Amino acid sequence: MKLTNEVEYGFRTIHYLANAQKGKIISSVEISNNEKIPHLFGLRILKKLADAGIVEVFKGSKGGYRLKKDAKKISLKDVIEAIEDKINISAGIAIKGACSDKYEKSGIGKAIAGIEKDFIKGLGSVSFSEFVKKK
Repeated sequence: MKLTNEVEYGFRTIHYLANAQKGKIISSVEISNNEKIPHLFGLRILKKLADAGIVEVFKGSKGGYRLKKDAKKISLKDVIEAIEDKINISAGIAIKGACSDKYEKSGIGKAIAGIEKDFIKGLGSVSFSEFVKKK
């Protein structure tokens, strides 16, 4: 499994907003410039994060973005799922009946499903508050 650039940019976006002054509205240009994210790509990511309820959008000339909830309540899992929809280590092996009987009988599918469950649990246990710089 490889995290996409979009997921990495999502992490960087949330990290930047989590480290901003509390309540401050940050423009998409500022985020893109400081995090080295192509602006149009950044806007697409911000829309997905907003649709997932992670960031708040403020329109107008003084508009921008800020976290909708505390960084303690935003996990790595939340950001991945906002961008990728579903976390999936193996599209077929871990889904019962999706692969050949060999995988199901060998136990590989069950092992992958267990690893995937632990991996997702681990992502859910890491919040962005862990990455906020102490001021």
